[in-house]
Parts: sequence; C-alpha cells; structure tokens
Amino acid sequence: MTADVDKKLWTLSSTLVDSVRIMVRLPILFLSPLFLTAQQMEAVQSAVSSVNKSNIGKVYHKQMGRIARMDGVLPGIQPFFEYGKSFALTDGSGSTMWGLYDDITASSGSMAARCGESLAYLQLWQDLIGNTIGAFFRGTLKGNRREEQNILFEFFFTLYYIPLYILMAFGSFVLAMLPSSSILYKLVVFVQILLATSFVLPLGILGLVALPFFIFTGATAQPLPSRQGYTVVPTDSSSEVSTFGLFSVVLSKPSVDSKVGIRFGSNTSGQIMVTNIKPESIASESELQVGDIVYSVNGKSLVSSTPREAAATLLAATGDVTLEAIHEVESVGNEEATV
Repeated sequence: MTADVDKKLWTLSSTLVDSVRIMVRLPILFLSPLFLTAQQMEAVQSAVSSVNKSNIGKVYHKQMGRIARMDGVLPGIQPFFEYGKSFALTDGSGSTMWGLYDDITASSGSMAARCGESLAYLQLWQDLIGNTIGAFFRGTLKGNRREEQNILFEFFFTLYYIPLYILMAFGSFVLAMLPSSSILYKLVVFVQILLATSFVLPLGILGLVALPFFIFTGATAQPLPSRQGYTVVPTDSSSEVSTFGLFSVVLSKPSVDSKVGIRFGSNTSGQIMVTNIKPESIASESELQVGDIVYSVNGKSLVSSTPREAAATLLAATGDVTLEAIHEVESVGNEEATV
C-alpha cells in the first residue's frame, strides 16, 4: 500500500462536519492577522501540517516559514507550536490540547487562542485535501485503495477540490519568489482564507443540512487516521485490536506509593513511549521493553496524554494494573516522567 493511502484522509462525513466547523470560524479567521503575529500564525499551521504529513503542506510551509522569519529562537512561539501539534494529533478533541489552549489564553488573550484554533482547523482542512487527492491518484487509481475509503466519495472529492489543489501547488512556486516580510505573510494567509471561503461555504451549508443525521444516528464524523510511521489502534481499548499487535501486561503494584520503575516519554507522533526501565523493578519482570508504545492503563486511554499525565495515571493505580502496549522503537521527544 502506498504511503499516500496511509496518511490521514477525509471521509464524506468528516468533510461535511469539518466544513461546518471551518465555516462558523470564518469571521475569526479573517481577524487572525490582527490578533496574532506572523510567527504565531505560522507556528500553529506548520505544527498541524507536520503531524498530518502533507506533501503540499511541507512545500508550502517551507516557504511560509521563511517569509514569516521563523529562523532562530522566537519568544512566545512555543505555546502555539505545541497547541498546533496537539490539535493535529487529536483532530481538535484532546484534553491536552485544551490545556494548551488555556495556556495561550492566559499568555496572549482569549482572542489569540480562538484565532489559533481557527487557523489549526484551516490547516487541517488544507492538509487533508492534499492527502485525500494524493491517495486517490497514487493509491486508488493504481489499485491500492484504502479499504475503509469510499471510491465514489474520493472521485467527487477530487473533482471538487482539484482546482484548489492545482492553485496550492502553483502558489508554492510563487511563494518562493517572495521576500521575508510579516506583512506579506499575513497577506498570503488572507488570500488563503478567501480561497477557503469559496470552497468551504457550499460544503458547510450541505453539512448543516446533514448535521441532524449525524446527531440522531451517531454516525462517525472523524477522518481516517494516519497509518504512516506508527501503529494505529482504536482509542477504545475494548475494541478488537489483536491484528495491530497490541499486547497486555499486568503489573502488581501493592500501593499508590509503589514505584514500578518505568520512565515515560513521547515519540515524534506524540504517543506515550517507555524510555527507560529500572533494573530489578516491577516493570523489569514484565514483557515491557524500552521503546514500547503504551496506549492505556487499566482501560484508561493515554491517547492525547502527556508523559506526566501518563505517569500520574499509572502512579494512582494499585493492585493488578493492566497496561496495553505495542513493541515499537522510535526517537523520544524532550518531556519525560518517571513512575
């Protein structure tokens, strides 16, 4: 299966619902250049795009980062970058993401946080347009269609968005000729929002009409998750996951204060990873290995959790504690927490 097919992709329901989400945020999007610096705007959008693995987004933000002067250490940028990354990892629904949203509100104001959220939705929309069209041309048309995807949806989606896709590809070459300038950066984003408006409004209105169907039927409206670069498992630990190589480990933890000898970190995809196991500890007697991705503790999902939150969840458990994990080796990020 091609890499394009394994990326995060739109489905019919997620396209309609997220079009509604962007449509209602259009007024905030148009105000974002007034409340955010070019660097703050680019921090959010580039972080979202880096997680979504969009080819066109990678080229686009290489130039936009240059125009926004993102080189070097920029004060006040990190919260926006962390928020954008968390947003993309959870499609705008993670508890950690909302904590980061509150951090931006506290440091830069509520309007800055709302603008950041709106730009994250805009970038998610742009990335998944590229991913879905790429999957259709380099996957479905070559006989490697992703099994969950609907071929009729892919065809009409591509037909609808291919003019915008061509404009984005052409625009990336134009951006390479522009000098570094915060004003120019904001002007480009303004044009991006105008283009988004013309394509989002029709689907957003259609999404509003279809919204009662999703509410009353409980139909899922999430994009197909990325399967590129890491193993995906359902966030509900009761779901069938044996085909993904998930295994369970039971650690006997006598009391809340008992240490099990695990250090948690996070990999480049934001997943909780075992970064160290203390010799002669409770964990050292188990199947767990350094590099394992841990998805849940006693059935509580660690998706969207930080290493500190994961450590706190494990520390609070007592008795026979069940961890669900999978063997996978990947580089770790900066944050770690021991339990």
